Amino acid sequence: KWNLLPYSIRVAPLNSMGDGSGESDSVTITTDESTPGPPRDVVVTTEKGEGAITVEWKSPDDPNGVVTAYIVIYRSGNTIVEKVYERTKLTELRVKIDNLDVSTKYEVVVVAVTSKGEGSTSESRLVTVGEASSTPFTQTVYFYIIIALGGIVALALLILVVVCVRRSRRSDSMDIKEPPRRHRPAPPLAQPNNRSSYSVENGSFGEPAYPNEPG
Repeated sequence: KWNLLPYSIRVAPLNSMGDGSGESDSVTITTDESTPGPPRDVVVTTEKGEGAITVEWKSPDDPNGVVTAYIVIYRSGNTIVEKVYERTKLTELRVKIDNLDVSTKYEVVVVAVTSKGEGSTSESRLVTVGEASSTPFTQTVYFYIIIALGGIVALALLILVVVCVRRSRRSDSMDIKEPPRRHRPAPPLAQPNNRSSYSVENGSFGEPAYPNEPG
C-alpha cells in the first residue's frame, strides 16, 4: 500500500504584463518514501504447554512507501531478540516463534520497514508462554457464558420463590381452626344411701338400704 502523492508540474512565463502565452510540458513526480507508521492490531497467542507464540498484525495506516519487511521484537528480562521477515516471503501477516521458555513472560512489538528504514513500533503485548491466551473472541465467549449462567441462576431463584409461596398458601388454607369442644361432666355414679331405714311399725332404725339392690 502506498500513500505517496503524485504531483504534476508545468512552467509558464510571467512578467508585469501578465501570464505568457504558453506553458511547458507537464512533468509528473512522486514524493519520496519515508519511514512507516506502526503496525496495527497486534495479537499474540500461545498454546498451553507449548514453548511458542503466534504473532499476527495488520499493515500500518501510514506506510509512507512500500513496506519491504517486518521486524518482530520480543523481550524477556534483559534478553531482546529481533526477527526480520521479508514482506515478499510472508503469505499473511502472521508468524510463529518457537524455542521459547515455558512459563516465561515476554513483551512483543512489531515494526514495519521501508527503503528509508524502520518505522514506529506497535503497541506492546505481554504474554506468558505455555499458558492459554485470552483473545478478544474467547473474552466475548466468556462474557456470554457468564450472562447465561447469571440468567439460569436468576430463573432458578424465581422458581424457588414461586414454589415456596404456593406451599405457604396451601398450608394456610389447610390450617382451619375447629371450634372448641364443650366437655360435659360425666354423670355421677349411684352412691349408697347411708341413712338407716326407719321402721314405722316399731319406730326404730334398721340396716341401711341401697337403691336398686336385690333383697
